[in-house]
Amino acid sequence: MKAINSKLPDPFILHNVVSVERNHDSRNGDRYFLNLLLRKSNHSPLYRVSTYVYQPIGQHVLCLPGGLRWKNHVHVTVIISVKNQGYWLKKFIENMSKLYVTTKDPNFSVVIVDFNSTDIDIDGLLKRSSLKRYKIIRKVGHFSRALGLQMGADSVTNRHSIVLLMDLHLSIPNNFIDNVRRRTVERRTTFVPYFLRLNCNYSPSRPNGYWEDQSYGIVGIYKSDFDRIGGMNTKIYKYKWGGEDWELLSRILSHGLEVERFRYPQFFHYFHRRRGTFYKGTVHDRGTVLYYLNIIWQKFIFRRYGKE
Repeated sequence: MKAINSKLPDPFILHNVVSVERNHDSRNGDRYFLNLLLRKSNHSPLYRVSTYVYQPIGQHVLCLPGGLRWKNHVHVTVIISVKNQGYWLKKFIENMSKLYVTTKDPNFSVVIVDFNSTDIDIDGLLKRSSLKRYKIIRKVGHFSRALGLQMGADSVTNRHSIVLLMDLHLSIPNNFIDNVRRRTVERRTTFVPYFLRLNCNYSPSRPNGYWEDQSYGIVGIYKSDFDRIGGMNTKIYKYKWGGEDWELLSRILSHGLEVERFRYPQFFHYFHRRRGTFYKGTVHDRGTVLYYLNIIWQKFIFRRYGKE
């Protein structure tokens, strides 16, 4: 608090520490993300401070890292690519509507790229929802997640806003959009959160599963950075699914952007079976097949030897 008050005309009192996140670097030091509630006196309004600070290795001082300031009102465009996933798309729209009603956040919108779905009235569902800002982009042909996300990003005209590449089958916390803003800084950082992958027959109200640390499909990135790294690879992954997120992550890192990752409380991925017209006409990437086989093998080994 001494360091904070030294930069302010009036002193503040620490009311509560909401969260502290540490990003450790064994060579240079530690970067922290502080989320604090401050007040000027016992009866004054509360002020939220969410900022990055840096502690050089071997020192007991905190510094403000240059060029690492997030924008609390920057627009976020949530992009989803779908085909004949009516049940899950309905849950997604309900989830985003609840987020809007709870937060009253005017600075986010939803873009749905639909590959000729026949199992749901998307227009009617959106009109009946609480969402105020949304767009539907129609595409005829085989489903392509990479192509759909690219089309959604191409529809965003503000290069200094955030595009949030999303998946279906998620339970999204109400503070998710705000957290995307805090961890996405133009020309510096992108946000790729962990989620808890629920096991079969479990739900957010009765969770049981594991933290998914090998999935990179949910990405928050500034539109200018997304364009600079080349966007989605629609040449290789136009009619493939699986692997496009890993390939995108590789280019994010090769262009000098950092990837902010942490285990996000109440961010769940529902169990679902990979059947139906969603995948017709697509080819599953061999690397992703091996990835899921590896998960099955690890679970088998744990169940057989984990308690010994």
